[in-house]
Amino acid sequence: MKNIFFLFLGITVLLCSCLAPKIYEISNKPDDSSLLLYYKDDYFGYINSDTLEIVIPAQYIYADSFVGNFAIVQKQGGNLSVINKQNMEILSRFDSVTLYESENSDTVFALAGTDRGRWFSFSRGSMSDGSPAIPLPGISFGPTRSTRRLYNLTTGKLIFQFKRMASSRMLFIDNYIIIGAEINDTSSVRNRNHAVFTPEGIVYEIKPDGTLVESDMSPEVLIERIAEERNMQYRGNDFHYYRELNFDALFWYSDTLDITMLIKNISDKFFIKEADRDDWRFEENNPVYYIEPINRNVNYPLQATTLYSVSIVANNSSRAEYIGLYDSLSNEWVIAPGIGTRIIPRNTEHWFYVDGGGRSGYDPLNIYSRLYNIRNSELSDNPMFRTLHYDPRIISRGLRYNTIVYYGYDEGFVND
Repeated sequence: MKNIFFLFLGITVLLCSCLAPKIYEISNKPDDSSLLLYYKDDYFGYINSDTLEIVIPAQYIYADSFVGNFAIVQKQGGNLSVINKQNMEILSRFDSVTLYESENSDTVFALAGTDRGRWFSFSRGSMSDGSPAIPLPGISFGPTRSTRRLYNLTTGKLIFQFKRMASSRMLFIDNYIIIGAEINDTSSVRNRNHAVFTPEGIVYEIKPDGTLVESDMSPEVLIERIAEERNMQYRGNDFHYYRELNFDALFWYSDTLDITMLIKNISDKFFIKEADRDDWRFEENNPVYYIEPINRNVNYPLQATTLYSVSIVANNSSRAEYIGLYDSLSNEWVIAPGIGTRIIPRNTEHWFYVDGGGRSGYDPLNIYSRLYNIRNSELSDNPMFRTLHYDPRIISRGLRYNTIVYYGYDEGFVND
C-alpha cells in the first residue's frame, strides 16, 4: 500500500512539473546591443538598430520587442518561448507570458501562466441592426484555472507562484515592485481636489541578488517618498491632453511638457489641433489639445515623460493636419511635423514609425508612413530597408510588456 502511495505521489509530482514552465540555463554574457524587429518572407527576425546588420535571421511566425536581453517569440508549429539576444531559448512551456524590466534596467522578470481546463459558453447569434438573430450559435471559452509564476530571467530563478488567477499589473519604482497594483478613479485627474492616486497592492524590494522581499511600506507611502526624493511635484495643467482619461493618475507626476514653450515653437501659420470645447469627457472648460505622451509606460509611473506626439493644423483654408514628435526637455522637434495620423514608438527608444494612415497630400518632410530614427537617420533611406522588406504589420503588434491584462483577482502569493 505504501509503495502504491509513493508511486502515485511520484506520478503527481511528475505531472505537475510537466505543467510548469521550463527555465533553461541563463547566459550572463553582457550584450548592450539594441535589436529591432524586421520581416522577411513571412517570418520575423532581429537586426542591430544602429548598424542594421542581421543578428537573428528571420525564422519566427511571431516575435515581440526585446525587453532588456529577452524577447517573446514563436516558431511555426511551436509554442511561445522567451529567447535572449544570442537566440538561445530561456523559458518555455507556458500559455501566456508578460515581460517586465526593473526601472534601473538591471533585472528582467517574466510572469508566465499555465492554463488548465476549459469553460465553454454558447449563445444565440444576433444581428447588429436589431433584426431577429441568425440561428448560428456563438461560442466563448477560456481556462478554468490559471497558475502564474514570476521568474527573474536575469538570474534564472523562480521567485513567486501565484495562488489561482492573478493580475499581471505591476508597478516598478526605484528598486521596488508593487504587485497586484491598481490605480483607482483615474478620472480624478480632472478634479484637482480629489486624491491623486489610490494604488492597492503589495510592495516588494528587489534585493541585489534579484530576490524579492516584502516591504512594510504601503504603495501610497512608497510613491510619495520616491516622488519627493526625485523632486517630482503633482502638477495640473490649464489644458487637457487628447485621450487624457486613458492615462493613470500618476501621469501628472511625470508630465514634463511646458505648453507655453511648445506654442512658441510652432509657426504662426499653424496651431495645435483641438477637440470640441464642449467635449463631454471633461468637466472643465479648458482646451483639449491633440497631444499624446509617447514614451509613457504605466508600469513605470514615476519615470519622466519627455516625448509627445503633437497634431497641428494649418491656419490657411486647407486646414491640413500635420504630426510631429516633440522633446519637452530640449523644447525641440525631434521629428518635425509632417503629414500623418500618428507616431508609434518601435521596440527601441530612438526608432519611431510615422503612420500616414492611407492619407494623401503634400508631405513637406517626406516622412509619410516611414520609420524614423531620431538619433541619426531614417531607416527607409538605407538600402537594408528594401532588402529586409519591413512589414507594417509589425507595428500593429502591441508591446506585450506594455499591455496590461487582468486575469482575475489577486489572492496572494506563496514562496516556491
